Amino acid sequence: SDEDFERAKRICRAARAFRKQRISEEEYQRIVERSRLFTDMSRYSVKALENKRTTSD
Repeated sequence: SDEDFERAKRICRAARAFRKQRISEEEYQRIVERSRLFTDMSRYSVKALENKRTTSD
């Protein structure tokens, strides 16, 4: 989805900035963790929807 793409782009940008020492490792970790959290949440909601769909058959 667009959201996942934006998130991946943000992580790539952060990784690049981190490699160039523009941001600290803590800052980089925070961005990754925040993104992972959102990804897990969206994955969970997708799973929940899929489960609902299969049980309603």
